[in-house]
Amino acid sequence: MLATDVLDKLIPSTTPNSELSAQVGDELALLIAEAEKLRENDNTQRIVIRPSPVHQIGSLMMDEADVSSHAGVLSSCQAIVNKLRQKGQITAEEEKKAQAYLKLQEKPWPQQPEITDGAILYLDSLAITYFLHSGILERLKPAGYKPIVSLNEISETNGFILYETISDKVKDAIENIRSSIHTRIESGKIKVGRKHNLDKSETLSFSEHPTIGVFALVGDCDAIIVDDRALNQHTFIEGGSQKAQIYSTVDILDALVSLSSITHEEYLEYRTQLRRAEYFLVPLNNNELLGHLNASTVKDNQVIETAELKAIRENLLCVRMSSWLQLPKEAYWLDTALQTLIQVLNDLWISDTELSTVRARSEWILDQVDTRGWAHRLGFENRDHFVSVRRGANIMKMFMPLQDVSMEVQENYWNWIEEKILLPIKEQNPDLYSWIVDMYKRQIAKLGDTYLAERVAK
Repeated sequence: MLATDVLDKLIPSTTPNSELSAQVGDELALLIAEAEKLRENDNTQRIVIRPSPVHQIGSLMMDEADVSSHAGVLSSCQAIVNKLRQKGQITAEEEKKAQAYLKLQEKPWPQQPEITDGAILYLDSLAITYFLHSGILERLKPAGYKPIVSLNEISETNGFILYETISDKVKDAIENIRSSIHTRIESGKIKVGRKHNLDKSETLSFSEHPTIGVFALVGDCDAIIVDDRALNQHTFIEGGSQKAQIYSTVDILDALVSLSSITHEEYLEYRTQLRRAEYFLVPLNNNELLGHLNASTVKDNQVIETAELKAIRENLLCVRMSSWLQLPKEAYWLDTALQTLIQVLNDLWISDTELSTVRARSEWILDQVDTRGWAHRLGFENRDHFVSVRRGANIMKMFMPLQDVSMEVQENYWNWIEEKILLPIKEQNPDLYSWIVDMYKRQIAKLGDTYLAERVAK
């Protein structure tokens, strides 16, 4: 309807009243503000079509919001049906059905205004739902009205359309899995295990858990492949006197490439697919990350990410933005990821690459290794320690001298460290800067003492 101009999109020209928004929500408050806005040389009537009553946000539809001060711009859906009948846009039978439905859904607004010809109608999302159900939404414009829908409604509709596309892909994927499993069961490549026999004390909800069936497989196999973190946080499943090792999809990929069952290129491709599908806690690999960084191009001192490099960054970002990471239990994954990023940073400078390219790729790593982005995942009492001490410790690791490089490369590296790390910290966080300087002094003193002790021993 938007594409064929049956409906128009709202272009906001004002802001909603904050107190009204708190009562009825941003969408309705904005529509009311648009309808009530004074416009010079424009006497067109503007009406918000919203079924009555309106309930207060968060009241679980128990308390009605007081919108009596806005009664002059509020009208019900039933009033629109009456107008459409008067203008010959709907038949008597269509009017009867629409009114019968709407009388069950809404009640007329007290003192609602008479809708004039050519009025602009701001349609609330609930009104749109009712009009769609009644089949009269597309009749508004031919009747001489200008129906306008909010950006929220358009965004939600686009979301539904996108979800429909995704759900079709999900169905296709499930059918492919079913077909593949069925074919291999028929050929004998897959054997079907026994169903788990439940004890009477076990609850129904527990018995319906999708991974409960693996417990019955312990005696029939050497290993359980499971990506459920409730299970694969353990090393094995034990059933009576029998054990089965637990592995994940990532473990299987590692095994397949080590046995040359898949190529290294396929291995990298599968890991990228896992990351793009938001597979959780994919470990970072030094050679993998370095290879993807080296495969990227640099333009205007910015890294142009390959699909593989983008998948790594977005997968890390997905973990950071969610509440999935369980600390301190899963701190090993985070620590390993940060260590890998720092190691690859050092490896970049050892390679024989143009200075501007190395700097750009190093800055890409610097954005990922900043521990401040993970502080929200910690309890309040641990946050300051993590941001300062852990961040300082990671920075100290970057200060380690590069091995087997020329003095020129070493000098370029120190200049980059000072420009991109030390100077910003000195300006933004003097306490952390002082901590780093003190730690470095101690390191130098310790090295000096070690050197002198060795000289005395000789």
